[in-house]
Parts: sequence; structure tokens; C-alpha cells
Amino acid sequence: MRRALRESHRVLKAGGWLLLVLPDCLRTFDHARPVTSLAHLVEDFERGTAEDDQSHVEEALALQVFDHALAVAAVQQAGFRVLASERVLPFHVVVFATKLTAVPPAR
Repeated sequence: MRRALRESHRVLKAGGWLLLVLPDCLRTFDHARPVTSLAHLVEDFERGTAEDDQSHVEEALALQVFDHALAVAAVQQAGFRVLASERVLPFHVVVFATKLTAVPPAR
């Protein structure tokens, strides 16, 4: 996810808009799984873990769960200002954001 957000930041002009729609783990079959931490997303990005990395499949199935707070935090950390975010029935998290001029450093 972090790689996709960084690429979105790269290709959008300053003031460009991002609309992110994710499944809300509280309303899907993922409701019993722990939410992925922002630190974990950052670590995967910094390690360069690719989506096609077969050693990552088991971890992705076990840990890649998003909730409203994680979606907002990931978008902000990727250099966007969140303009609006909410849970949308039946099972989505929607984040609408605008591009800032520079990507903040990873925390």
C-alpha cells in the first residue's frame, strides 16, 4: 500500500486529489484479524518487499488488514492532507486527500 501511495504522490501535481477506497475490516471476513500497524507498512516499504515476493504471501494473508485509522495514517504519511474520510456502507473505508508539495520522511 505504501508503494502505491508514494507512486500516487509522485504522479499527482501539487493540489492533486487522491481517492482511496479500502475494505473496512470491521465489516468483512477480516473482522477477527488484527489490524496491520503503520510501522509494518513502513518496514515493508523500506525493505523493498515486492507484492510478488512469495515469502511475503503468508504474512500478507495474516497481517494485511486495514481499518479507518490505518488508512488515514498511511495517506497522511505518504504526503497527503486528508480532506475527508469515513466508513461507507456496506463495507468500505473512503479517504479523500490532496497532495502536499513534498513527502514527509518516514517515521
